[in-house]
Amino acid sequence: MRIKLIILLISFVAYIAESFSQVDSVRNLSDCITLAIENNPTLRQSALNLRENNIQYKQARQSLLPNLNGGLSHGISTGRNVDPTTNQFVEETVNSGRMNLNTNLTLLNGFKIFHDIRARSSAREAGKLEFDGEANMLKLDVITAYIQVLTAEDLVTQTQQQFEVTKERLRNAEVKQREGAISPGDYYDIKGEYSMNLNTIEQNRKALNDSKTELASLLNVRVNQIGQLRRIDIPAQMQVANDQELYELAQQNLPQFKAWDWRKKQAESIIKSEKSGFMPSLQFDAGLNTNYSSLNSASYFTQARNFLGRFASVGLSIPIFNRFAVRNQIDLAKVELERVQWEEQIALNQLREQTSKAVFDLVIAKRNIDNLLEQEQSYAEAFRVAQIQFDLGATNSVTYLTAKNKLENAQNQLLIKRYEWLLQKYINDFYAGSLDL
Repeated sequence: MRIKLIILLISFVAYIAESFSQVDSVRNLSDCITLAIENNPTLRQSALNLRENNIQYKQARQSLLPNLNGGLSHGISTGRNVDPTTNQFVEETVNSGRMNLNTNLTLLNGFKIFHDIRARSSAREAGKLEFDGEANMLKLDVITAYIQVLTAEDLVTQTQQQFEVTKERLRNAEVKQREGAISPGDYYDIKGEYSMNLNTIEQNRKALNDSKTELASLLNVRVNQIGQLRRIDIPAQMQVANDQELYELAQQNLPQFKAWDWRKKQAESIIKSEKSGFMPSLQFDAGLNTNYSSLNSASYFTQARNFLGRFASVGLSIPIFNRFAVRNQIDLAKVELERVQWEEQIALNQLREQTSKAVFDLVIAKRNIDNLLEQEQSYAEAFRVAQIQFDLGATNSVTYLTAKNKLENAQNQLLIKRYEWLLQKYINDFYAGSLDL
């Protein structure tokens, strides 16, 4: 009995803990964007490019430093060999060793290292701006998914309310059907409407789940961890910029378009770096080396000290003919610069198209809302008249259900268009650089 009580107590505590862990938290749009930037795997993967650019820039700067390498070898020779400590031939088995320490430093190479540093620096700055651009695009994706969830939630609520009207109408029709006060055709029409409303609710629930799944994917969390989303007030009016103004603002404010200047600087530095291949290079070398032989009676360290050699040299390399490799590399670097310039033009052309579409869609969404408001009022009055006439037996179910479906469709479309209008507002603010969350 005591063991059962302990098990029951543990189960109860686990249930309470699980219940608290599943309590729906309320998230606003800003919370979701922050969570996405912290957790989104695609963005986190892009952040690796920043680290890679920093490492490459650091390596380019460290190329100015001299290098230092050491070597140690040991071998056994038999027969006629050269004693490394005396440079004389011997007919014995020799255990020999060699140790060396070398350094070299590039004194001059047509400023190739400096051009490489500038190229890596430009690549690093461009990478930062491109990453900020990807983060901004992720914000826009989260905003879109967030609003889609709100739209789907409101549609589920609204269709459930519409279903209650059909449900009540079916109850009345069942009473009349038992009393013989309604035609079979009208009764089964309303019953069919009841089933259709149920299907509509389930379809909207599926759409809600799909929207939540998409948002959860952006946040990199489970669907049940999203919690409750805070509603967004839809403003009555919005400021609309013309397409040229929005295009210019977007070009100035979106970081990914500032990155193109750095990409062009990177390409120009690479061209200069390749041109340095025509210039002579000056190299400084220095080192230490020593030998060991088992034929020498001195100890290992004594021999290392006694046979220590030192050297230093300066070498000049003058390129004369390299099968046009340098010239071809320069031409390839120029092609890359042209590619960057055309990629910038393509991106700007796409931006012009996107900003023009954003302005137009915002204006059209507002017109749709105005038209749907008037349509809803007209259909509401038509439905009221059809309902009265149907209750009086002056019309049939076809007229009644047609009026009802028109009204409900207008209500649903109005709900969707209001959220579309809100989304277009955020899109325009995004391009204008005035996104306020």
